[in-house]
Amino acid sequence: MHFWGLTVDTVTTIVLVLAIGLAVDYAAHVTHTFLTPHENSTTKSGRVVATLHRIGSAVWNGGFSTFLAFVLLSGSGSYVFRTFFKVFFLVVVCGLFHSLVFLPVVLS
Repeated sequence: MHFWGLTVDTVTTIVLVLAIGLAVDYAAHVTHTFLTPHENSTTKSGRVVATLHRIGSAVWNGGFSTFLAFVLLSGSGSYVFRTFFKVFFLVVVCGLFHSLVFLPVVLS
């Protein structure tokens, strides 16, 4: 946030709390699917592959549709809308990376 010129104020704090809820939701879906039993996978690596096949595309589509919902705010002149876009963009990208790349590596 620092490199985009955002400071910690009321607007960024409220938007950050909302956006982090989405990132936790992405990781929770992946973790829940990993912990549910899979038919043909007994190893952790097999369960990770099965998890990404089962829920990976849904998590990706959720993150992408969230991005599409607020991408139009990037051209706004309002401080609140620009801050909303910047914070949500960063959190959605980081949340998708952590839930679809980092978390499966840690779980396997």
